[in-house]
Amino acid sequence: MSADRSGLVLRRLEKGDNFAPVPENGVYWSLTHKSGWVGAVAAQQPVGIDLERIKPVRRRLFAKVAPQEDWDLLRGADENTFFRLWTAKEAVVKAEGVGWAGFSRCRVAAPETGGRLELVYQKRRYPIAFKCFDGHIAAITSRPERVQWQIVSAW
Repeated sequence: MSADRSGLVLRRLEKGDNFAPVPENGVYWSLTHKSGWVGAVAAQQPVGIDLERIKPVRRRLFAKVAPQEDWDLLRGADENTFFRLWTAKEAVVKAEGVGWAGFSRCRVAAPETGGRLELVYQKRRYPIAFKCFDGHIAAITSRPERVQWQIVSAW
């Protein structure tokens, strides 16, 4: 659906040896799913999307997801902020095609402004856009061009 809405042609969803999505004819794509919801995005540049249900999290997990400097830039560390950062990092490592190997190297680049967050990975900056719905949050890497993305019920 995202490819159609963006006017892009994407016929196959293949993954490479590292399980990262393989672009087709210059179209990059990313998928996510969680508890009855599915998210998808397609774009003409590397792109990533992630979706999570907001739920209680053990405090020790905060330190594993990001150093204190990142939490300070985010002005706190509650469950909503935790999942904003988690989904943002997941979207970036998906766009980079590195998965968990790059999670700890993905850092907050600047304080959140206007509901948008910017992360940095290997000196590349990634603006992140969010959607909140039904106790869930979704994040997408959002480059300068307009990217169409959608979250739909899997039921």
